Amino acid sequence: MNLDQFEALKPILNPYDDNASLDGVMFETYGEELQHVKKQDSRHIWTYCEEDDILFLSQGFHLVNRLGYVITELPYDGEYTTIRIADLSEDDGDGWHTCPKFEPCEE
Repeated sequence: MNLDQFEALKPILNPYDDNASLDGVMFETYGEELQHVKKQDSRHIWTYCEEDDILFLSQGFHLVNRLGYVITELPYDGEYTTIRIADLSEDDGDGWHTCPKFEPCEE
């Protein structure tokens, strides 16, 4: 899956937090936000993860390495996929290297 295909699924804004991460679309891993995520069809859920200094979105509801969740308006009906967002090991001067919104980093 590429960036355009993901954005076509229309990530929804988090209605519980006006200052949510990922430009307002990340849901937290606890409380009412988590309960809201759990009520969604798994085809609409993406888990925001970090592993080995790599940030990525992984299709579906996951617990391991999760930082939060993204819910899309439209379902994803393809095979399991991930979208790489950033490599934290690449220092840009302040200790972080962040790709533009949902933009996959270069391998």
